[in-house]
Amino acid sequence: MKVLQICSKVPSPPKDGGCMAMLNMAETLHLIGADVKMLAMDTHKHPLMNNAYSEDFKLKFNPESIAIDTRITAKKAITNLLFSKRSYHLVRFECKAFTDKVIELLNTFQPDMVLLDSLYTCGYINTIRTHSKAKIIYRAHNVEYMIWDTIAKQTNQALKKYYLNIQSRRLQKEEMQMIALCDAVIAITEKDHQFFSLHFPKKKRLTFPFTVDLRQYPVNDDYRTQALFFIGAMDWHPNLEAVQWFLEKVWPAVTKKYGDVKFYIAGKAMPLSLKKDVHQHVINMGEVDDAGKFMFGFPMMVAPLFSGGGLKIKMIEAMASGKVVICTSKAAEGIKAIDGTHLLIAETAEAFVQKIDDCLNGKINLKGIGENARKLIDSHFGIASKAITIQTFLQSV
Repeated sequence: MKVLQICSKVPSPPKDGGCMAMLNMAETLHLIGADVKMLAMDTHKHPLMNNAYSEDFKLKFNPESIAIDTRITAKKAITNLLFSKRSYHLVRFECKAFTDKVIELLNTFQPDMVLLDSLYTCGYINTIRTHSKAKIIYRAHNVEYMIWDTIAKQTNQALKKYYLNIQSRRLQKEEMQMIALCDAVIAITEKDHQFFSLHFPKKKRLTFPFTVDLRQYPVNDDYRTQALFFIGAMDWHPNLEAVQWFLEKVWPAVTKKYGDVKFYIAGKAMPLSLKKDVHQHVINMGEVDDAGKFMFGFPMMVAPLFSGGGLKIKMIEAMASGKVVICTSKAAEGIKAIDGTHLLIAETAEAFVQKIDDCLNGKINLKGIGENARKLIDSHFGIASKAITIQTFLQSV
């Protein structure tokens, strides 16, 4: 089976959840014996860096990339709003050079399947149909228009809300049209799968989450350290929103009772406002080279997300490492975890403060939750069993 995997960003090094999901898919396809060719978009947010691809990576996936200028500018945004009916979110990822490279690879590599990894690669569906008989598989990281619809609803600025509402409606229309043109859909979460089942009942569908190999996630079972952490890309609005809310609504109450507790923040594209934050005992690490090494030293992760879809891969990794995760039910979507057994759910600032208090004062068995979390991740996201699932699905398309 020959698979051309088209990625909307350079997935290596894996700097955020999207990169990790793309890389994880490539590794899983390789595990089932597929001949994978990777074509990635080289963008300003995820540029192709020197030594980005190891020799092993090159041998497995023979990666290529094409530079695309996806930067948002006021001129382009206004022009799109006034003179186009298309989604500005999508058109930013379309360019002739990338189209030419897709055509070239369809002719030279001659794939049996083209895996469109994220909605932002779907602008090339018509090109693929014109130049190849390959099956087209759409790998959905989220239902994208729902994310922007939520952001629009939460925006208080009238002009910004007006613009985002228009763009979310345009995105919804194009997203549904593009999915309809694909032969099959792979969702990361069961919730998204249910959405596709409702709107595309005749289309082949599969829920295939991020997969893990527990051997790559060592456990630090010292839960005595009074420290919490958050890690996530700060150029994704739900992450930035979560950290700002936590620092404003939760952290002051925690430090008032526990003067020595520390909160570590890590993630790429860290804004200046967070770097200069003056909240007590907050340590901003910025972008870290090794997320696993960063997480290893701390017992508890917070994930106070109130928007955004898809599986939260950093949460999966934290739980695989035996961390105690305190999060909203939104953040826990797709994990099928039980509150109080595998993680701790909190929906309000008061609830977050109480859960953190219970963890720090010994009322909660942190080691027990960490062990349960690790077992859950292994059973639901273990790479060996999931690889067989995707192999069977692709053979049926």
